[in-house]
Amino acid sequence: MSLVSLVFNVIILMYILELEKKKCACSKHWMRDFIKYVSIIMIVLSLIIAFIPNFIKSCKTNVLCKSLFGLYGIIGLIYVIVLVVYYFHIQKKTNCECSLNWKRHALLYPLFGGILVIVFLIILIIILGGNNSFKNTKVSFNILSLIHISEPTR
Repeated sequence: MSLVSLVFNVIILMYILELEKKKCACSKHWMRDFIKYVSIIMIVLSLIIAFIPNFIKSCKTNVLCKSLFGLYGIIGLIYVIVLVVYYFHIQKKTNCECSLNWKRHALLYPLFGGILVIVFLIILIIILGGNNSFKNTKVSFNILSLIHISEPTR
């Protein structure tokens, strides 16, 4: 999790809390509650990871911790989908003045983040694809160590 993710989750939580404070009826939906609770979890986990540098390393050897991170990954994926769906849900309501706020667009950050990751990976594949020394390089993904690139096999 990065500082960018932390900032966006704080903005999203502030937006949801403002909708509740305004008693914005047109924004009331189970997705709003889901976003509120999961954004709090995301913020807390971001802070734990930021302030306890060895937290992720210690999780690699703990089965319970690895299982919780797996669950976190599944909930995170659902969270991303719900954010985007909720954005379009309140966007399509024409008479929902109380939901108009620049913070509403923060609900789309995972969509743009995902697009940036895909573009980055395509560029990386194009660059590495033309370089013969990387032909046998294996790239493996792990939720705890993000990306690990092994030495090319000869």
